[in-house]
Amino acid sequence: MKKLKLFTVTFVLFLATGMYGQTLENGIYYFLSGTDATVASNPSGYSGDIVIPNTVTISGITYNVTSIANNAFRDCTGLTSINIPKKMISIPSTSFNGCTNLTTLNYNAENCATISSSIAWGSLTTVIIGENVKHLPNGAFKNRDNLTTVYFNADSCATLSNSGESWTKVTTVIIGENVKVIPMHIFRGCTKLNSIIIPNGVTKIGDAAFRSCSLTSLTIPSSVDTIGSNGVFMDNKLTFISIPNSVKHIGADAFDNCPLKKLVFECGEKPLSIESGNPFNNCPLDTVFVGRDISSSTGWAISIDLSLNKSLTFGECITYIGDIAFNYLNTSKITCLSTTPPQLNENPFRNMIEIQAIVVPFGSGKLYRTAPIWEDFNIVELPPLTEVTETPTTDGLTVEWQPYEYATGYRLIIYSDVAHTDTLHIYEFNAAGQLVKETNLRAASPSFSYTVTGLNSGTGYFYALETLGVNSVVLESQSGSFTTLGSATGIYTTTSEKTITGYYNIMGMKLKHEPQSGSYIVLYNDGSTEKRMKR
Repeated sequence: MKKLKLFTVTFVLFLATGMYGQTLENGIYYFLSGTDATVASNPSGYSGDIVIPNTVTISGITYNVTSIANNAFRDCTGLTSINIPKKMISIPSTSFNGCTNLTTLNYNAENCATISSSIAWGSLTTVIIGENVKHLPNGAFKNRDNLTTVYFNADSCATLSNSGESWTKVTTVIIGENVKVIPMHIFRGCTKLNSIIIPNGVTKIGDAAFRSCSLTSLTIPSSVDTIGSNGVFMDNKLTFISIPNSVKHIGADAFDNCPLKKLVFECGEKPLSIESGNPFNNCPLDTVFVGRDISSSTGWAISIDLSLNKSLTFGECITYIGDIAFNYLNTSKITCLSTTPPQLNENPFRNMIEIQAIVVPFGSGKLYRTAPIWEDFNIVELPPLTEVTETPTTDGLTVEWQPYEYATGYRLIIYSDVAHTDTLHIYEFNAAGQLVKETNLRAASPSFSYTVTGLNSGTGYFYALETLGVNSVVLESQSGSFTTLGSATGIYTTTSEKTITGYYNIMGMKLKHEPQSGSYIVLYNDGSTEKRMKR
């Protein structure tokens, strides 16, 4: 009888400490070992929103929560969201089996070594990658058929492998404002992702980060200095891309197989380095604007193909054209807006077909015709400033100007002051002289005209008509003054004293000081201009 009692007591103690072996704290059960705690199963199951903490203090001892036990959340059908803490290093494959209503994952593990690609994450629709994350293992959140939204807030996640390849239903990606690096492969294969906002502050876009997505538009912020390789934007649906002057390096195959029509390298003094090869391979480019020097990071020539009979323009900041070859451009003209011939170590147009002329700024023809390699081409100068006539009306102005052969558009600006600081109206026209914001466009004519209305009668105004080239580069600027008919209403009255208010180069760009040599334009306070030349 005594032996039976002893056996019964021993059995009960085993049930209390050996069968469960867990400690409950704030609604979560843990196994404790050394300084670490492992999230354990709840006999009654977990439900709602579960936030696993970084640390847990039990009986005065603080433990790091570093892992989740096998089957810890198994069949917890009431579980709707889970927070994975910073110090988590292991999540087994069976941790969330049967969690059919788990829709949101807030993942903050700094450097989790293992996340099984076979984890059944329930019905995840939203994943939040927290700011603490430094590394995501291969296959993290793989095969999430219901996943549509990803918040990426990791400000310095260095490595990630192919996580996005199976996120085929993701339509929304939000990148946090503190993110500095978009890691390699992060959104690769998100075939339903057609738009993305890259916040200003991102400095690097990693290799293949957006490969095989469906982006139709993209703005690269001026904070970016590196665009990765391995087809970082390959196979997207981009038709236009502008590379800001902050970008120092573009990797190989960056924009392969995109339907790019227009490519712009924004003007800047710092050269751009591109890996050898053609980062725009199989892109049907018809307009290319090169605003700064480009070099090869490997010493091998860079190749850019253009469609036949299309546009190639070099900006005024260009000083050197080397390590780059333009192929298959069967065009009648190439435009170079630099007043000084850029240095050529070899002919970058050697693979082109039938170049009839290279167009250069007015007054620069002699320099190009005597410069090495340039002298081998037919150099044609841009025509002088467009002739503009203005006819005041009682409430506005009729401006008439001649078409400019190389213009892609025009801009008419109405100011209230001679310094051109108070802008009243801006009218933009296409290359045919049609106001682009009007619903019913007027037919093109040998000369263009537009009547400005809404001004005060009997009042002096000033205007500038700008001729625009590729990427809205001002090819020339013609300015003047006028007084509307009728009695003055006191906005501005012209003065008879004529003084110089500014200096401009022949392309219409304002200069800080009067040039000591070459051709330039003088602007007077009455709006009139004068072309001068110093030798």
